[in-house]
Amino acid sequence: MEDKFISERNLRFLLNEVFDTASLTQYDHYAVHSKEVFDMVVETALKLGRDLFRPNLSDMDQKPPELIDGRIKVHPSVKSLMREMGEGGWLSATAPTDLGGQQLPMLVLSACRFIFSAANYSASVYGMITAGATRLIQDYGTKEMIKTYIPKMFAGEWQGTMALTEPQA
Repeated sequence: MEDKFISERNLRFLLNEVFDTASLTQYDHYAVHSKEVFDMVVETALKLGRDLFRPNLSDMDQKPPELIDGRIKVHPSVKSLMREMGEGGWLSATAPTDLGGQQLPMLVLSACRFIFSAANYSASVYGMITAGATRLIQDYGTKEMIKTYIPKMFAGEWQGTMALTEPQA
């Protein structure tokens, strides 16, 4: 399996030179961050991509989710992956600090999601859909729903799902 799954040089060029990610810290919402913090977050995402996502790629491809006795069974690594994503703050990265988030710019998180997806797309989608579901609850849920669901989802203990509108789904 190819060790290189992204061009770090190109990613850093885009973040720092093209999009000038550090300039986002001029806004109050991101003022607690700095270019150094953004670089550290990307570096950590690269490490997770190499050490957590990439090693599971082949096995996850060979053992896809299955419907067994009316229940969906996913790859066994998903549980530890979600726990790691929760503990690392990846599921709550863009959320406000009052909900336990880091208020990272979506641009920085998108770069990290790109890294995870390039390393192992099948594994990356579990965290992305859970983070998306938490955002839906944050924006439209009641205070009770936020209190009940968000902490468990941010911790990677509970997952989000997608309710599709196709008749067969």
